Amino acid sequence: MQRLIFLSGLSDWFVVVVVLRRSDTMTILENLYHGNINPCELEQLQKRSDYKDALVLVNRVQEKIEATLDEEQKKLFENYTACSDKLSLIIEEEIFKEGFRLAVKIMMEIG
Repeated sequence: MQRLIFLSGLSDWFVVVVVLRRSDTMTILENLYHGNINPCELEQLQKRSDYKDALVLVNRVQEKIEATLDEEQKKLFENYTACSDKLSLIIEEEIFKEGFRLAVKIMMEIG
């Protein structure tokens, strides 16, 4: 059996399909714990053409930059990109949590 659960994404709404492994009586928290819900999987995002285009462009620019660098500069650039990726993850996590808080506030207001 499948159940649709709506979670707030970065700027759009996306749907996470939950396949229940036990029974339909599992709570959302139990499903999260058992790995049936993974809000970090952004399948809908990866299907967007603008996302794919931006990813190709980023990869192309990164390859051009790396082609102009010597070994020491490449290591520095790799360190920069790793730090930038970590910062992005921190920001994305905070955006996710804030979206969740907002959803709870909305449910409390209309509930």
